[in-house]
Amino acid sequence: MNAILQNSADPNTADILPYPAEYPVLNFDPIPKNKSFTVMFVYPNFLELSQSRAAAICGPHLGLLSLSACLKKIGCQTRLCNLTAVPLELAERMFHADLLRHAPDLVAFTCTSNQWPIVARLVAICKAASVPHVVGGPHVTVQPEEVMQIADCAIVGEGEGAIMDVVRAQIRGEASTGIPNTSVHDRNGRLIHTERRFLIENLDDLPFPDWLLFEPV
Repeated sequence: MNAILQNSADPNTADILPYPAEYPVLNFDPIPKNKSFTVMFVYPNFLELSQSRAAAICGPHLGLLSLSACLKKIGCQTRLCNLTAVPLELAERMFHADLLRHAPDLVAFTCTSNQWPIVARLVAICKAASVPHVVGGPHVTVQPEEVMQIADCAIVGEGEGAIMDVVRAQIRGEASTGIPNTSVHDRNGRLIHTERRFLIENLDDLPFPDWLLFEPV
């Protein structure tokens, strides 16, 4: 199955780095105890882009709960910019307010294809403020080149292992180039994709979802 899902990237437009056999699927090595690192997730569950009002308020995003739990396990703090049922005209204002309030070290977006045009505007706010960010979700997995026209880093496929590796690279002051399940530009501006890491076979390897992420702060 992993071979089928290996890479949707166009090999004619980017370099593809192979997946190192010794690279772990999940690495829960903690960040240094003297380091504080906050990741702010962005849930762009806009009312106008949903099938119905009920669809826009159906509940927390299980993928974000899993990502948050993994990051907390290695010593990070997580916050949420929850744009569920927010009118599109208010999205940028609310996102900017949360960006100032939480002052994250990294912003992590998830998005579907219909959400991407709006999420791209939020990514532009991050770039203007020089805030590191990653974009994941279904749209990124099938269209990494489009997302990387503006984003710092794309996470394709399963994100739990990749986002922990990206955080550790950020703390060390290193580029994310070479981390499996990512797309980034190298220092020469060349788009670099990595092959997919193996799928997580045993879900018990993951910590329990962080339901507190969606609690008001």
